[in-house]
Amino acid sequence: MRNTPITLVQPSQGCFGAKKINLRVKRIIDLNDETRVRTNKTFQSLVHAVEGYHNLPFVERDVRNYVSKQRRALGKEGDGQSLLKPLEISDHTTSINTNSYIK
Repeated sequence: MRNTPITLVQPSQGCFGAKKINLRVKRIIDLNDETRVRTNKTFQSLVHAVEGYHNLPFVERDVRNYVSKQRRALGKEGDGQSLLKPLEISDHTTSINTNSYIK
């Protein structure tokens, strides 16, 4: 028999694979990202809302990973952003100015 008590590890204390961000929190993170609130400030507001780090099932790194994943998926940063921009062809390079030859 074991005489030592078994303690459960909170997900934020190192239990890998159990870090879940629910839809409501994801929406808050997305809105803050759209309004350009820094990720650390978003995480601090979430910590304050639940009254402590130990009440969150995820850590700040998870929030940063989620934000970067969303930005890549939506093409907000990186090489995908250049693909979303339309090709800009200026008119003066493709047409001939005929007025310059008339005297």
